[in-house]
Amino acid sequence: AFQRKCFDRIEQIKARGATILFVSHGAQTIIQLCDRAILLDRGDVLLDGQAKKVVSQYQRFVNLPVSESEPVREAILQMNGWDEELEPAVDMIDVGQEMPPEVENLSQSWLEPNLMSTSRIEYEQHGVTISDIMITTKDGRPVNNLTTGERYIYKYIVSFANEVKDVGFGMMIKTTQGVDLGGAATDFEEGLKLSIAKAGSRYQVSFHVDWVLNPGTYFLNAGVTGRNENHTGYFHRVLDAMVLKILPTEAATATGIINFNAKPSYHRITNV
Repeated sequence: AFQRKCFDRIEQIKARGATILFVSHGAQTIIQLCDRAILLDRGDVLLDGQAKKVVSQYQRFVNLPVSESEPVREAILQMNGWDEELEPAVDMIDVGQEMPPEVENLSQSWLEPNLMSTSRIEYEQHGVTISDIMITTKDGRPVNNLTTGERYIYKYIVSFANEVKDVGFGMMIKTTQGVDLGGAATDFEEGLKLSIAKAGSRYQVSFHVDWVLNPGTYFLNAGVTGRNENHTGYFHRVLDAMVLKILPTEAATATGIINFNAKPSYHRITNV
């Protein structure tokens, strides 16, 4: 949660037009935060340009043995001045996700009462209130420590003090750095829109989600859109509404953030 607050603060400073000098070996963080990156080596600027392009070349260079680094160093130097629109960066980085502290191997997901979002941000309300935000198992048990690959229900209650038309409900899953991973919204599908919500009505909103994320910490947003004579757009939105953990698993082969259930195999090739 503290990481999320820090990244949110950096984004606020960026939005005001300030320049931030961020020095790091964290490749994915540089890509997420920086519009421009500079690769330095022995006092020389090897590359100055698009963050993803520079990071990919850094990864290429830093993992070489010393005996092979000089030619690559010279090649990277020659890249300065390339038209980045015509020569996009190649993503060569390992998108890793820090695992949560070690916990006992649990066969079931569970609720950690003290796991609360401290970076929660609420949009101004326009006669609509989102409340009772939670994740539950299929049998209704509240949880915030989940097992990857299982299906859970993300739900919240929406209360309408005013009448709203063309109502849409939404959710988004984000990393601690604030990167959107995916979500859903009913206002994109005409058949899923609520044509009208009367003043005084309440609705239970539920999203059945297959949690295919690898171990780590993630955040959830919730939002309600619509229109009436006084307002159009978000009637209430909660950013970082709740925080959850995906529990570590034994003998896992998946890497990165998303678990694509890739099944590795190999066999020896023998000459005939």
